[in-house]
Amino acid sequence: MQDKLLKDKVINTEKNSIKIELRLAKEYLDQDKDAELKSLATDLKKRKLSKLDNEFLNALVAFSENNLISAITILSQLLVDNEANVEALKLLAEVYIADDNYFEASAAYEDLNKLTKNSYLLEFCQAIVLNSLNADGEKFCLQAATQYPNNPFPIIFIGISQRERGDLRRAILSFKKAVALKSTEMGHTCLAEAYFLKENYDLAIEQFKKSIELSQYSQRAVLGLAWAYLKKKNYTDSLATFKRACKMNSKTVIEIRKAFKELNLEKNPEDKNFIKLIEACGG
Repeated sequence: MQDKLLKDKVINTEKNSIKIELRLAKEYLDQDKDAELKSLATDLKKRKLSKLDNEFLNALVAFSENNLISAITILSQLLVDNEANVEALKLLAEVYIADDNYFEASAAYEDLNKLTKNSYLLEFCQAIVLNSLNADGEKFCLQAATQYPNNPFPIIFIGISQRERGDLRRAILSFKKAVALKSTEMGHTCLAEAYFLKENYDLAIEQFKKSIELSQYSQRAVLGLAWAYLKKKNYTDSLATFKRACKMNSKTVIEIRKAFKELNLEKNPEDKNFIKLIEACGG
């Protein structure tokens, strides 16, 4: 329905129609609709685009194809002469996040906040925490939490910054506050992981299960649950959950190997079942 409404605007609006279609292209990117994006890009290329619009479109297509280096190069060059272009700067920040380059993403979001009167505090909070600048991250996440009081994610990232500084007690309080505000897969998973680090495996299992209820394809939560069962010496459920993780992604065999080694070092007879699962998982 959202796409149809935007398409109607495109059809019925002559003025700035290219700008509207570029916004639609960005929506397709955000929704992982690669085929629709490429089709629209092909149509747009047949029209007379400005250099700026053409390069922005090229960056969108490169990003959709996971060609992150190309997207970064295109957008960086575009911003040389258009440093106040919010859409290009926002896209560049998103590409840096996808590339796990949180330092550059933080810098891009900082520039965006200067241009937009702190409209990107939430994204800046996330990027700066992921960049391991945890003290600064907590400060800006507190600002974001004030600006977005109904959004649990600034509080989650406050908890992450506290956890990374070794303050598990405060981190748990932050994660509990976040999930009380709104249940999210990320919030429950972070809370579960904090309980796991505190060796409170019962509460960890409870929270990992809540996370999986919200997102059954959360590989992080499924693996966490498998490990929590292992620590509780519930080998049957641990094995079954590792098997589930393997079906989601065969690369999780790495974690199954770690579990096997732990059991093998303990001379635990359950290790034979884990070696069988390693073989079945492809490795």
